Formats: sequence, C-alpha cells, structure tokens
Amino acid sequence: MNSAFDISIRNSSGNLHIRLQGAFDAVCAWTLIKTISKHYPGTGRVFVATGPLDTVQPDGVTMLRQHMNAKIMPLSKLFFKGEKGFALAPDGSRVVIGHRKGTRRQPGGPFIPRILRNRGACANIKSRNPNRSS
Repeated sequence: MNSAFDISIRNSSGNLHIRLQGAFDAVCAWTLIKTISKHYPGTGRVFVATGPLDTVQPDGVTMLRQHMNAKIMPLSKLFFKGEKGFALAPDGSRVVIGHRKGTRRQPGGPFIPRILRNRGACANIKSRNPNRSS
C-alpha cells in the first residue's frame, strides 16, 4: 500500500464512517473495497470522507469504479463526503457536500448538507431543507 495513504474507520449509530488520507491510487482503492466488505454489517450507510486526500490517481478511480459493486454493498447506501467524492464515486453512490463554514448559513442555523446522486454529471441535487430551492 502507498506509504502516503492512511485509512481509518469508526462505527456510529449503525453507520460505517471511513476517512481516507494521503494519495489515493489503485492499491488504496483495493484497500478501501476490502475494508468496506469486511466492516459493512449489511445495514446502515457507509460514509467515506475524501477531504483529507492529497491526490486522486486515475488508476485508483478506475479500480474503485470497476470493483465496487452491489455484491459488496448496496451502492445507494454509499456516500462520499467532500469535493473529491465526485472523482471517486461509482455510479449509484452519492456525494455529500456541506456548506463551507460561514457561507450560506444563518447564524446559529443548522448545518444542511446537499446530497448529490452520482449519475455521470451529478445533475440531481436534493436538499434536506424544504424551504430552500435547489
């Protein structure tokens, strides 16, 4: 595995949270797939934080998209957090982008993530706030 890559996991409220850090290549993609298959309990969601990634290599993206499939887990329950999620997310998974601190929020208001389905161009934006149009 790439010495500049680190993966950490935790369980919270029935969901699996994975944090990727460093350089993401094919070996790291395979490690992520094996980690999900080993630790996903069959229920709940899997959240993969991509913010701490330094680089995303094309071979890593190809490996992840070719081998991450519904046999491992339902892709509709796989969420990539952060802008780099658009590069990584296999078809059927989702990308979650939160507002940056201090922008588009009312002071003291709740954090409202935007959930984007990965359908090639990520055209489908859903908001948890019914008063806000996307």
